[in-house]
Amino acid sequence: MQGIVKDGRHLAFLATVDEEGKPHIRPLICIVSAGKIYFSTKDGSRKAKEIAMNPCVDIVLPDIENEKLAYICCSGEAFRIFDEPGGLIKNEDD
Repeated sequence: MQGIVKDGRHLAFLATVDEEGKPHIRPLICIVSAGKIYFSTKDGSRKAKEIAMNPCVDIVLPDIENEKLAYICCSGEAFRIFDEPGGLIKNEDD
């Protein structure tokens, strides 16, 4: 993904599944940095519960600056990178 999507804030759509296997998709703002996608959620949210139960997700990043329909779809596993409030990315030196 590096080189295809510019680093920074992006509109995205995240798809998860619930305990019955039903899909759920929601818009969110994500951060792309060094080829990785970061997003936040609150503990106990539906999104957090579904990811904890099944970390397999799809995320779509539409190219809203392009007049033609263009987007990138990524599949992978979402996982928590820290448990501290107030930050997006924690440096190893912190």
